[in-house]
Amino acid sequence: MYISICITTKNRPEEISVFLESLIFLDYKKYELVVVDSSTTQDSSAVIDSFRQENPNSKVKYVYKQCSIDEGYFEAANLSTGEFIWFFSDDDVLLPFAIDVLHTMLSKTPLDFLVINSSLYSSNLSKCESFARIDYSKEKSGIVYNMNSLGELFGEVHGILGYIACILLSRSLFNSYLINHDKVAFSKYFHHLHYVFSTNFKSNSSIKWKILWTPLFITRMNSNSWASNYLYIWGIDFQETCRALINISDDMICKNGLKGNNCKARFLLGSLFHKRGADKFSDYVKKAKCSKLFLLFWIIYRATKILKNIKKS
Repeated sequence: MYISICITTKNRPEEISVFLESLIFLDYKKYELVVVDSSTTQDSSAVIDSFRQENPNSKVKYVYKQCSIDEGYFEAANLSTGEFIWFFSDDDVLLPFAIDVLHTMLSKTPLDFLVINSSLYSSNLSKCESFARIDYSKEKSGIVYNMNSLGELFGEVHGILGYIACILLSRSLFNSYLINHDKVAFSKYFHHLHYVFSTNFKSNSSIKWKILWTPLFITRMNSNSWASNYLYIWGIDFQETCRALINISDDMICKNGLKGNNCKARFLLGSLFHKRGADKFSDYVKKAKCSKLFLLFWIIYRATKILKNIKKS
């Protein structure tokens, strides 16, 4: 039994290089690496080739393909052959014991869906900001038998699932998605939710899930690409994915604050106070069709920023 680590990357060979360094300590018999690269200026093929030469026994597949993030993950999962699929970000770093922990757990306990915790570090990995990114006092587990219990699972984990490397699926769960969906409709960032929450339940079918509290990888805090697109990723794409791609009821979506004006206001104001995509605030107001009153906050934010720059100069 081995785990397929599936990555999509674009113009980030340095980040991939750091990630590959973390694989050196792992048992090559327990994992394979599948990378889909859609780079336009800096492909990662040289970095991958170097890793192959230094680790000839490792199972590594590399594909260059111009595609979206979600298409890349789908392609990587399709190319993989492991019993489990671990969707991984190209700027995250595996901890040395990660694969051994997963291998031991999954060999003893059959699971279809595992949510994996991480430690949160500064962007240059020099400082640990939080040992456990997922704030659970203990591990949780359960079984989904029908659409109602699927909605309950979504309510439990929806705030976590935007972090791509938290997701590990069984091959059977991914294959059931393929069987039930003839036409794949990709979103920008959250299609991996579709593999779990669009399952069509048949007789005797179920999803065995677990939230693992122990951090198994390191994720970086506020990467530039994520922070600058915060409004679109969380405020628009996540909501649209919930409505269009997954079989969760509107009641469950509303219950978790993912629909309506309150959700829009939360992301709008959050972007300002945490400086996440705040420069795109006015564009977001137009696209999300929010009240123009929110523009007042944007004007105040921009004015404050301009005054600070004037004082510095």
